[in-house]
Amino acid sequence: MATNDKQDSVITEIKLAQWQTCVEMANAVSARRDNLNNLFVTVNLALAAAISLVWDVKTIVLLAAGVIECIIWGTFIINYKNLNSAKFAVITELEKQLPVQPFMDEWKIVKETPSNLWSFTMVSG
Repeated sequence: MATNDKQDSVITEIKLAQWQTCVEMANAVSARRDNLNNLFVTVNLALAAAISLVWDVKTIVLLAAGVIECIIWGTFIINYKNLNSAKFAVITELEKQLPVQPFMDEWKIVKETPSNLWSFTMVSG
């Protein structure tokens, strides 16, 4: 009986290590998304400044570049959302096999708590 308990303990430790790796990867994706958002905000501000300084025919080119840049930015946001959704699906599946489920508990609380902020932070895609 003691060997089964030891094997169960080793299996739980392995699953916990896998869960931890997945959480770290999800955090890394979120950090990359934040860095990319900072880059796009900077480019948008530079375009806005250039448009305000050069108000003539060249402005149309800058406006077009801004629209294209925003479309690309939106595509990146949707792709990062899909990637993180997949990562968190894996994390929650791993959590079902662990003694505690912090992400599942957190999402349960978030869904049960009414918040005006929630509707502004959702990205549809």
